[in-house]
Amino acid sequence: MQHIQEVYPMKILRRRPAIAAAALAFILFAAGPCLAGRPEAGGLKVSLLEAIQLPGEPLDMAVSLKTNKLFVLTGDRALYAYTLDGTLIDSVALDHAYTKLKINLREDVLFLIDAGRKRVQALRVEFFNTIGSADRPFKGAENAPVTLAVFSDFQCPYCRELGALLDRVVQKYPDKVKLVYKTFPLRSHRWAKLAAQAALAAADKGKFWELHDLLYADFSSLNQEKIMELADTLGLDRQAFEKQMQDQAVLDRINEDVQEGTRAGVTSVPALFINGYRLDKRSFEEICQRVDEELGKEKIAAGSHINQ
Repeated sequence: MQHIQEVYPMKILRRRPAIAAAALAFILFAAGPCLAGRPEAGGLKVSLLEAIQLPGEPLDMAVSLKTNKLFVLTGDRALYAYTLDGTLIDSVALDHAYTKLKINLREDVLFLIDAGRKRVQALRVEFFNTIGSADRPFKGAENAPVTLAVFSDFQCPYCRELGALLDRVVQKYPDKVKLVYKTFPLRSHRWAKLAAQAALAAADKGKFWELHDLLYADFSSLNQEKIMELADTLGLDRQAFEKQMQDQAVLDRINEDVQEGTRAGVTSVPALFINGYRLDKRSFEEICQRVDEELGKEKIAAGSHINQ
């Protein structure tokens, strides 16, 4: 897969044209034979959705709604990962003939069951996501080896708490970490999008983080007038600022962040990514541990380059 923390050695399978000429169609929702009869009044109505062509017999499957991924275990000792629309992401060869597949409640660990050997093998699965940082507010070193990208909502108390914690991370690694703010206003928060517009408009005046802090300090009492009052305290011309908030470039940046987050599986905030990988553990110690791991990878890569 795009990235798997391997519990045991696995060989990445290269995509082959034979996959397209697969042996069996796996139906996600309904099989053709199920549609033979017409339902009576008040009966069950079914319809065919997507079909996925597989190179081998499907033995079991698991769906991660968190990441919008489908995992399929096949009889040819392989595990395949697909998007929910049927696009193949990648596949791995397995070391044994596993027969069943389960996923944990957090949807980040797969369990392969080998009944013959009375064994359950755990696999941690992580998918790389392209998270853009161009023209987005950031703290820390611009060209830092580690990028923390956080999708946030200005009416979310948990986003405020994580923001304070991430400030500590940046302070600990001033030359190693870049913190990027991504807007992800939830529809359930009435003033979150307007607050995001104000913050990005302030960014164009070099005042993003100042307004960012003011908005989170008053997150529970935000409304249109409060947002404008907070902007006034920064000495911004209200008429020009209100016009900037409605600028299409500002609205586009918000929409782009939301679309990018959605593609990466973001359904709630805050959502944190480290060098493109989702990070659900959010204590200061756990985040620092992952930062150190990423910095370790940089050292290994640098050493390999020097030795070539």
